[in-house]
Amino acid sequence: MRHLIKEKHQIFIAVVTDCTTYPKFAYEIDIFEGNPKDLTEREWGWTEHKSTNWFLYRTREEAYDNAIKEALQLI
Repeated sequence: MRHLIKEKHQIFIAVVTDCTTYPKFAYEIDIFEGNPKDLTEREWGWTEHKSTNWFLYRTREEAYDNAIKEALQLI
């Protein structure tokens, strides 16, 4: 599930589940590059933000809260 942080900045968060041993959660942040209202431009698409502080969280809410904090630093 992707959530729009702020339409003006086109930053999306996805909380993902890691089920290797026990359900744990992480997040992904994607940034849209280009004009979302005019996709006829040649250069547009998604860029994945590579977090320097990657962790697994015990709850979905904890992962989402930390993702929002990191996404706000990108603005």
